[in-house]
Amino acid sequence: PNGKRVWCKKGRAPHGLEIMWLAGRVQVNSYDSGVYDGPYAVWMRDGQKIEEGLWKAGRHEGDFFQWYEDGTLKVRGQFLRDRRHGQWTYYDQSGSVDRAVQFENGRAVEETAGGK
Repeated sequence: PNGKRVWCKKGRAPHGLEIMWLAGRVQVNSYDSGVYDGPYAVWMRDGQKIEEGLWKAGRHEGDFFQWYEDGTLKVRGQFLRDRRHGQWTYYDQSGSVDRAVQFENGRAVEETAGGK
């Protein structure tokens, strides 16, 4: 990485929050005994959040969101054991639904243009 990285330790393993400054962005991750576990988020330098999700035992799990730099929602979906699962909705920059994709264990099974 080309930025600064700061974290706490428990013994030799990262534990607690990790903060990374990379290419005009700040990412905050949660560690539990060296493994990503808990909420994480990414912000632009101006403070605008552009991504939010959850780690569970080193895997993406649960709700996931991405936003455009102006704060408009870009993607909303869920992970199950590090794979996209359920409905993922993708929005254009005006906030309208661009497409909706139904996933089962990481595999797209149905896609609808415009969310219809």
